[in-house]
Amino acid sequence: MKSPGFSSLIAAAVASSFFLTLVGCKKPAPPVEKPKPPISIMVEVQVFSMPRALAAETVLNQPTKTDYEAVFKNVRALVGDGKATLVATPALTTTSGQRAVVESVLEHKYPTEFSPPQIPQTTGVAEPPKKVTKTTTIITQETTTSFPMTPSTPTAFEKRDLGIMLEMEPTASEDRTEISLLTSLQHVALQGTVKYKTDNNGEVEQPEFYRKTIRTNVNLKNGGVAFVGTIEPYKTLTKGEDLTEVVFVRARIK
Repeated sequence: MKSPGFSSLIAAAVASSFFLTLVGCKKPAPPVEKPKPPISIMVEVQVFSMPRALAAETVLNQPTKTDYEAVFKNVRALVGDGKATLVATPALTTTSGQRAVVESVLEHKYPTEFSPPQIPQTTGVAEPPKKVTKTTTIITQETTTSFPMTPSTPTAFEKRDLGIMLEMEPTASEDRTEISLLTSLQHVALQGTVKYKTDNNGEVEQPEFYRKTIRTNVNLKNGGVAFVGTIEPYKTLTKGEDLTEVVFVRARIK
C-alpha cells in the first residue's frame, strides 16, 4: 500500500483549514440605523385688514399660479403706507405631523339661566276723614305702600373665549423642501348685547358674538408664503367703506 504523497497531505490540510474557517466564521451584524431626529417646523400667520376694493386689487385678482411672497410684501407695504392694518400675528412651533394650538383669548362669562322677577305689590290703607277748620270741605287721604320689583337674578353661567385661536398640523416632505399645512384659524369678538323680554314685563341682556373661522389645507415650499383666505370683519370704516381681512401663512423647517 502506497503512503499518501506530500501534495495530497497539503491539499487535505488546506481543505480542513478552509472547512474549520467556514464553521467558525460568523456573519457580520448589519449596521444599526440611528433614528432620524424629529423635524421642527415654525408656522406664522398674519391677518391684515383693508378696504374690500384694495384687497381685490392686491390679493384676490391675482393669477392662479402666483408668487405670494411678492403679494405678501406688497400688503406689508400697504401697512407702512397706512392703507392696511396688521390685525393679528399668531405663531407656533411644532414637530412634523404633530398638532399644535396657540390661543390669545379673554374669558367672557355671561348668564344663561335666571330666576323669575318678583311681581310688584301695591296695597292701600284708607285713613279716617279729616276736617278742615276754616271750611266745611272734607279731605280724604289715602296712604299707598309700594314694594319695588325684584329683577331677574342669574342662576347659571357659561364661558366664551374672545380672541384669536390658531390650530396647526404641519407635515414636511421626505426631502424637506415642501410643507403640507392643515390650518384652523378662529377669531371670536363680542359684537354687543341684546335685550330679551321675560315674564312679568321684565328683560334680560344677552351677549352677541361674532365668529370668523378659516379651516383649510395648503401646500407651500419650505420658508414660503401662502394665501389662506379672507374673512369678513364685524366693523366698518367710519367713512362707510367696507373692510375685509386677508390671511397669509408662512412655514419653515427650523
